[in-house]
Amino acid sequence: MKKLAIVCTGGGTRCAFAGGFLVGLGREFATEPSIIVAASGSAGNACYFASKQFDEIERIWKRHLATKRFFTFFRVWKMMDIDYLVDIVFKKAEPLDTGKLKASEILIRVPLLNMQTKQINYVNPKENNTFDLLRASKAMPLIYGRRVYVDGNIFMDGALVASIEQMINEVELLGATHIIVVENRVRSKIFQYAKKMIGYFLFTKTEVAYSSRSEKIFVQDDEVNSWFATTKPKELSIMFDSGYSNAKNNPKVREFLEKFSELS
Repeated sequence: MKKLAIVCTGGGTRCAFAGGFLVGLGREFATEPSIIVAASGSAGNACYFASKQFDEIERIWKRHLATKRFFTFFRVWKMMDIDYLVDIVFKKAEPLDTGKLKASEILIRVPLLNMQTKQINYVNPKENNTFDLLRASKAMPLIYGRRVYVDGNIFMDGALVASIEQMINEVELLGATHIIVVENRVRSKIFQYAKKMIGYFLFTKTEVAYSSRSEKIFVQDDEVNSWFATTKPKELSIMFDSGYSNAKNNPKVREFLEKFSELS
């Protein structure tokens, strides 16, 4: 049986690109993925997509995150206020419909770093602790400044250590035959070096190589120049709209989805 999966990497507010891509996919195509693996800032995108709250995704990126209440370098103890994102935005301003999320047939997995085992756990955000898992998915050292406890486990942002290869391997283990990989990664060498050093101390790394078990297409935000975090409305809109355009107008994406539909 053919199964379509989407892998969305982390990347701070660059994940607006993944948000736009998922909204474009939902609005422009009848094809729906069976599986989504989404890291860090993309985890919320995946949950809102599964509950078909496309307008909410767009407003979150273009309106609610364009504020220093969410991110500022001058709040050194909590530069990125994930509590604002989860408790105010996800719960109140643009409430995630957890009923529709749980009823969705899309299988969602979010990579979290288990601080006790120093391994990646792929968790199901459809469970009763949805908001705690979303909070944990964005908990980074220094940036958020705290660990998140869920069911006795201490979790942090899995994007710190989860590679694209590992996330692809995860969706293949779940049965994916066709995979769209949406890359939001920050390409700054300084940022990548810092991430590598954090991973060295926090994570027992397992090497995974790309396999040939599935058909894959990679969608990148090459035209987006924003760094790890921004609250500038224009930059957030550009990233979101770029993702939407890639879903709607990218001929490689359209061809990939049409080929999948023919085989299904």
